Amino acid sequence: MNLTETVLASMHMEDVTTAILLAASCILTVLLVIKGWRLIAGMFELRAKDKQIRAKDKEIASLKAEISRRDAIRNKYL
Repeated sequence: MNLTETVLASMHMEDVTTAILLAASCILTVLLVIKGWRLIAGMFELRAKDKQIRAKDKEIASLKAEISRRDAIRNKYL
């Protein structure tokens, strides 16, 4: 008889059930923590991408304003 069988044989059925439930809850807790960290990391990633998009939008708006200004100058002299 190995150690695991000896321990399980000496425990009552309620103790085994409690140990199994405790192990399962620990595993689920770890999985939830990992999932939470992934969600938080994804949130920061999205925020960084949003900042990049806003910067590109500002750049596009600036270029459009420059084009409009040049068109106005060109139309003035045509």
